[in-house]
Amino acid sequence: LLYVASYPASALGPTPFGTQCSRSDPGHSKISIVEVPLAAPQQSRVIAQPTFELNDFGAPGFRGCHDITVFLEPRIAAAACLSEGQMWDLSDLERPRTTARIHNANVEIWHSAAFTWDNQIVVFGDEAGGGAGAFCKASDPSTVGAAWFYRVADLDNLSATAEEQPLGHFKIPRPQGDVANCTMHNFNVIPVRGRYVLVSANYSGGTSVADFTDPASAYEIGHFDPHGANTWSSYWYNNFIYTNDSGRGVDVVLLSDRARAGARKFPYLNPQTQESLLD
Repeated sequence: LLYVASYPASALGPTPFGTQCSRSDPGHSKISIVEVPLAAPQQSRVIAQPTFELNDFGAPGFRGCHDITVFLEPRIAAAACLSEGQMWDLSDLERPRTTARIHNANVEIWHSAAFTWDNQIVVFGDEAGGGAGAFCKASDPSTVGAAWFYRVADLDNLSATAEEQPLGHFKIPRPQGDVANCTMHNFNVIPVRGRYVLVSANYSGGTSVADFTDPASAYEIGHFDPHGANTWSSYWYNNFIYTNDSGRGVDVVLLSDRARAGARKFPYLNPQTQESLLD
């Protein structure tokens, strides 16, 4: 099954595909679930379009989820839905159900999410400025464009008006000047027991590796910040970090820090489909 997120972000009206999905639309607040028969992928079809209660993102009808990360073994998902974060129960994979709506006045754009591999903490990233705002000046607060850490068990059955208390947050400590952006973009967590380590892309800030074992005191333990970086995604996989940069292309970086000692290796990895729960 594929969970396909979308939202009416365009202000240009009809698309080249003959669809009308502009910000002036009523909006749809839904995802599409596509079933892909692995033996016959040409027979893929949409089997469900579940809807979710969501807040508008500054304009009527402008609502939807940007990224969705699924954790298969505990059957849950974390959805970054522009103006809020959500937790979903996936007991029925074809009928995701919202179990929590998370609000944080410090977060401008709920962009991405990831779980620790023991399912204790969920990380939500803020793409403040939409990838264009300069929030990396030395004078900018650490709460702008940060990653925010929440205890998964604290997010059950919360109302839409609840202001949940995060365990902490992290933003790269390296100012990038008056025009560059370094907000959190795409990331994942290294699957290692006894320690929480986040690998994240940070636009002009390159790639950051942060230890958030104590979420209240997260700190950077390493970075790859090449000249002219505009790093879109950075993912750990089997001791290496794979980065995608709009100017440089792809870099593969060896993480030679003891933080990844004993990290589990996988035969494959989709960063937004975590499968195995590590005790």
